[in-house]
Amino acid sequence: MKNTRIIILNYNGLNIMKECMPSVVEAARNAKPECKVSIIDNSSTDDSVRWLKNAFPSVDVFESENKVLCSYNDFVRTVREDIVILLNNDVKLDRNCVDPLIGVFEKNPDAFFAASRVFDFSGKKYEGNLTRFFFRGGLFGSEAVFKGFESLYDKPGLSMQQGFGAFDREKFLALGGYDEIYLPGRLEDADICFRAWKRGWKGYYEPSSVMYHKGGETFNSRFGANKSLALNFRNTYVFTVKNLELKYVFLSLVLALPRSLYFLCRLRPENLAGFVHFIPMAAKALKKRKHRFKSGYKDSDLFNMIPCGG
Repeated sequence: MKNTRIIILNYNGLNIMKECMPSVVEAARNAKPECKVSIIDNSSTDDSVRWLKNAFPSVDVFESENKVLCSYNDFVRTVREDIVILLNNDVKLDRNCVDPLIGVFEKNPDAFFAASRVFDFSGKKYEGNLTRFFFRGGLFGSEAVFKGFESLYDKPGLSMQQGFGAFDREKFLALGGYDEIYLPGRLEDADICFRAWKRGWKGYYEPSSVMYHKGGETFNSRFGANKSLALNFRNTYVFTVKNLELKYVFLSLVLALPRSLYFLCRLRPENLAGFVHFIPMAAKALKKRKHRFKSGYKDSDLFNMIPCGG
């Protein structure tokens, strides 16, 4: 089986790491192939690093500048494992979750990522990662809860995107990793998965691999819910200009101002704030469109892709 490394991104996550790390280490030990665990610490100011080194001396801890998901890029270049499982610090693993993910890559040479079935910490509420793309009302997005998902989420097949999970390391690096244009964060994960699909690589969903996610723990505590939403809108416009066919770019930008004014009248200024902050980034996003010409899919193909049964 392919060698694998679990890489966890941490920023001031001492309390949540105490809850999650034992399950990660157990899952790594239970995997059939060698499976190492590493931590990338994004300049935490709490006691995370000292605690990790004392509690789990066999786990490598690397300290890094805080570039959110983009912090993975440089570290992934230094490792040699075939598969990297990239996790947030607020994720628990089922002890048997690693091997089914590795199996996806062994069965499917075109696999870019393998996504687990994700529940909340109670284990009762399904969160993802059976995900589909959409373009609706002039906005790109992705969703794990959609019409008919209840009949699909326990079946293996295709998935369009994952925020955390297993990736083919060489393909991840061939795409340049997460794009720093989205910093301080939001939509980096949708961007790299969309680019992979456009290149002809696929995402697969493997429900026999199970993870548990706390959700938004670090990002929202750092930026607050309102700023996080404004960043999401800003980066949605960046994503659209960078990645989508011109007809979608035109529709999104034409509707941007009336959409922003509508939400402003409802005392929700985040859309307008996101659009205003996008404007000085538009030229940079436009320059990044060159990768589109390697596409094997139309955008509409990906928006209409059935996310299961592949």
